[in-house]
Amino acid sequence: MGDFDCLLIGKELINKIRASTIDWGYINGFTHDDVLGAFSADIGEKNSAVSQASLLISQHRFFNSSNYKEGILLWVKISNDLLKQIKNIYISVEELKEKIPYGLFVKLEEKVATYMLLLGETDKDYRFCLVFKRKDEEKFAFVPGDIELLDEEPNPFKRIDGLVPIEELKEKKVAIIGVGSGGSFIALELASAGVGTLNIFDNDRLSVVNLFRHACDKRDLGRKKVDAIHDTIKEHLLPTEIIKNPYNIMNHPEKLRDVVNGVDLVICATDNVKSRELVNYICVNAQKPLVLVCTFDNARIGEIIRVIPKETACYECVRTHQREQGSLINANYTDDEPIPYSSQIREKENENIGTRTDVFMVAALASKVALMTLTEGKKIFGELPFNYITWGSVRNMDFNPPFSFNLPFTTNYCNYLVNPHCPICGDLPSEIADINIEERYNEIMAELLSKQV
Repeated sequence: MGDFDCLLIGKELINKIRASTIDWGYINGFTHDDVLGAFSADIGEKNSAVSQASLLISQHRFFNSSNYKEGILLWVKISNDLLKQIKNIYISVEELKEKIPYGLFVKLEEKVATYMLLLGETDKDYRFCLVFKRKDEEKFAFVPGDIELLDEEPNPFKRIDGLVPIEELKEKKVAIIGVGSGGSFIALELASAGVGTLNIFDNDRLSVVNLFRHACDKRDLGRKKVDAIHDTIKEHLLPTEIIKNPYNIMNHPEKLRDVVNGVDLVICATDNVKSRELVNYICVNAQKPLVLVCTFDNARIGEIIRVIPKETACYECVRTHQREQGSLINANYTDDEPIPYSSQIREKENENIGTRTDVFMVAALASKVALMTLTEGKKIFGELPFNYITWGSVRNMDFNPPFSFNLPFTTNYCNYLVNPHCPICGDLPSEIADINIEERYNEIMAELLSKQV
């Protein structure tokens, strides 16, 4: 690491400077705090060179029309010997005068201090410095800085190449229902792992209270969350295709159903019971794997339910089992009513309380479960022998299993059996099996849609 500032510059721009017919010139761009962004370079005969990486510079958070300047630094081609000599920080005025173009030397004499990009004779030799003449001494000082080279086509997966199946994940399509605090993190994680397509559903806008634990920031206040997370993923230079669905699925279930039919996995990160029930029904009906992410007790307890239709318990099965074993309170109970079991978790509607750390821990676990499911059988991300997981951020013995934890950061695993009487996925008794559930579903959807007219 250097001792001073950092220069952001495209590799292609450096190559164009090297190929120019002149020995020195100016680089244009922006300066802000300790960052310099190289947008273009003067390469002689009144030509100005840019590169593909210049687009990244123009999209930098510090770049704006007021801080864009011509001549933010100088560039010069020098011998490798001089470059090595300058690495000693100091060089005498007379020696420097002999070894660099005279016009450049005059510029250095005129300026109090200036930034310089020093290019050696070989492609690998370069240096970025702040140059100034020392007072009362016949020496120039070269204070080193950092250079961040920008690729023309950045590879965001360079550090995970070989660790994850990039080519396989590129073909995968995932739907994420709800991109609030947890869902936005999951979307960013899956895109970072290389998932090729994300269909994201959310009709809410990003508000001030969302900021402290959302993947997006103040630049997106007032925007639809689907638009905000789309831009955040693209700002990370991730190639994932983002298909935005700014809909409330309870009002537009037909749009969700159309998307579910075309994806490999669905993730439900909504904050209410009814939407989870709807997503569960649609996924079981379409035979699509589903990962549901829930939190309880102000996000100190996280829950992940993986549903593999016809193989594992669906959301309705899990909740039935938990009510029977005294772990979960029915949603329609109030605090004034007697609780039929001992200490239990209450599945609340729209529970948005919880710290950023706890929410993100649960979302991280859900992201890993999603990747395991997408690559199941390949053992790339490991195997998941259980389809139900709870995680506790603190020790908590007040609730019944699986929501009790004798140590902080404890994870509980179990597999609930398919409930044979489940109207969603079970083996229905004959008197229920004759009922056309599909027809009833369509009636409910039509009723919902008529209310929107």
